[in-house]
Amino acid sequence: KFTVEGIGELRIDNVTLEISNAPLPVELLSFTAKKGEENEVLLDWVTASEVDNDYFEVQVASGERAYENGDYRIIGIVDGFGTTNFRQTYSFTDMDPLKFENRYYRLRQVDFDGEFEYSPTAMVPFKQPEWTVRVSPNPFVETIYLDIKSEKDAAADILVSDSYGNVLVLWETEVRMGTQRLEIPFRGRYMPGVYSIQVNIDGVTTPAKAVKVNE
Repeated sequence: KFTVEGIGELRIDNVTLEISNAPLPVELLSFTAKKGEENEVLLDWVTASEVDNDYFEVQVASGERAYENGDYRIIGIVDGFGTTNFRQTYSFTDMDPLKFENRYYRLRQVDFDGEFEYSPTAMVPFKQPEWTVRVSPNPFVETIYLDIKSEKDAAADILVSDSYGNVLVLWETEVRMGTQRLEIPFRGRYMPGVYSIQVNIDGVTTPAKAVKVNE
């Protein structure tokens, strides 16, 4: 309570002044993301000091819409050093092969008491692939056709697996610039069900699903 009793007289009652010099939980010096040679993304960050730092949650938003909507997903956890006054270096590699849009990375740093902070965002540019893959017919009875439209000649790996992850077809081929149709015959060798198809062209994988039915 502040009161003025008279000229030149000032009385202060019940006043508590608190000055906090508590350090920040984590002092982040840098956070970077860069594309590797095999389409992976290398994340590196450095801290100057840490107080009660439990872990870092590595998050990514894939594409402009996800970034603008704050739609991040967790792709990894990296343990912190707890409390330290020494510089610490961290790293994480995003090995997801399906990177078709710009990717936005951030860290969610979590203390032992559950308090958390976000790092600045680091963006790595990716573009849409130079080809499209369409599976037909779907559902199918005996044969799958892959219609591939490519803007250049490239090597292609085609993998077909069942719902248990068993690889049924592994085919190395070449795709030519333009549109072509590739045939994958089943001819009654496999049971009805859902089959996964992965077409890897020039190091980028396009996934698809196909459903086999009885006649």
